[in-house]
Amino acid sequence: MNQFRVRKTSTKAIYSLISEHIEHLTNPMDSWLEDTLEKSYKYKLIRENEVIGYAGLTNEILQYFYVKDQYFRYAPTILEEFIKRKGIKKIFVMTQDSKLHTLISEWDFDK
Repeated sequence: MNQFRVRKTSTKAIYSLISEHIEHLTNPMDSWLEDTLEKSYKYKLIRENEVIGYAGLTNEILQYFYVKDQYFRYAPTILEEFIKRKGIKKIFVMTQDSKLHTLISEWDFDK
């Protein structure tokens, strides 16, 4: 896999990615999830100088992770590397986030 970079960002800077992510959810986000997203530290995921997704962290918990459809084949590797780089201890998966459910269920990791 080609290298990817991670850069801290703001909600405003990745608003279109967040909107795209929300459109992919099977059900709308409730107000608690919206508040958590707003308060989380956001990172854009960059591959070959193109922003291909984002992640949102609260403390050491990965709360949001989204990669655009055309780059989703890289998502498993990016997810694992992002978790290592950021020292993530837990992953919160929204019921309505089928993409993250898929990544987690296929991930071969040590608990």
